[in-house]
Amino acid sequence: MSIANQRGNCSPRNRHDGAVTALRHLHRKVTGYGAGRDLVNKLFGGARVLDVGDSGSPGRTVGEQNVARALEILEVLGLRVRSADTGGVVGRKLYFCTGTAMCIFGG
Repeated sequence: MSIANQRGNCSPRNRHDGAVTALRHLHRKVTGYGAGRDLVNKLFGGARVLDVGDSGSPGRTVGEQNVARALEILEVLGLRVRSADTGGVVGRKLYFCTGTAMCIFGG
């Protein structure tokens, strides 16, 4: 599987191009600073906060699609997710401590 530059292709499959670009850029930056394969990856979000693509419809919600795409990109980059808190119906406010990699949810 490859992550190609999909500009100009507006099919539903390629509308997450921003996620591809952002994750690839972040991966390049952290590995450029010396991070190796021991990266700790945590995934948060994907709540159903929009009234489109609700869980009663045959398709996935926007949040579910975002989480699935993020997992796909991380897999392509050879990265595994150590922990995740995704889905639900309420958005998250996340505080992240860069020194300890601790994630705290706030109100």
